[in-house]
Amino acid sequence: NGRLAMLGFVIGVGTEFLTGQGILSQIGLL
Repeated sequence: NGRLAMLGFVIGVGTEFLTGQGILSQIGLL
């Protein structure tokens, strides 16, 4: 489901902001 995937991505980004590290840095966007 596209919505579920997007929700997971949003949660990942939220975690990124809360922890200061994670998904975005791992995939090289940041």
